[in-house]
Amino acid sequence: MWLADAAEKGSSQALKDLESLDFAAYNSSNKIWRQRFCLVEQYSTSFTPSEEWLMATTTEMSMEHLNLMALNTRGHTIMHLAASLGFKTLLDQIISRGADVNILNNYRENPSICACRSGNFDLANTLLRNGSEIVASLSGETPLHWLIGCDNAVTSSLCTLLVEYGAHLGGVYTATENNEYNFDVYPQGTPLD
Repeated sequence: MWLADAAEKGSSQALKDLESLDFAAYNSSNKIWRQRFCLVEQYSTSFTPSEEWLMATTTEMSMEHLNLMALNTRGHTIMHLAASLGFKTLLDQIISRGADVNILNNYRENPSICACRSGNFDLANTLLRNGSEIVASLSGETPLHWLIGCDNAVTSSLCTLLVEYGAHLGGVYTATENNEYNFDVYPQGTPLD
């Protein structure tokens, strides 16, 4: 279905339309879009890791290795993946072991941006309350730019929380992702644009 394909590539209008037409397809497409940067490469294959797989990977890992080991070409560490995939148990576990909540990937994104982009309000809250800072990525985006990725029920609460922790409404997003369509691309600008 072309509508699901458009939603999976980031069209917010396609996602809205799909929600009213086929709720199961909406949920599936929304999950794919939110987790698009979470593929891990291992042995010439790519897969989205489970929480159990990531937990097993971290069991014997030193904190230095945990903070520095990138698991994909975006530079996502286990902290970024836990935030993006909504793995609360894993996130709590690695924070309690001393993992860096401000670790940056290759795009200068910290786990808070990943949690917000993936619509994981509870994890964004956990990260902020454990010292995660509101920083701009290489493209200028902050967690506020990704309120669009959150469910409407938590958008206001998350916005308030982000501003409370220092997010600036004037941060300018200077580059947008190519979603393979010539329409409905997230605009460059501030979170209010």
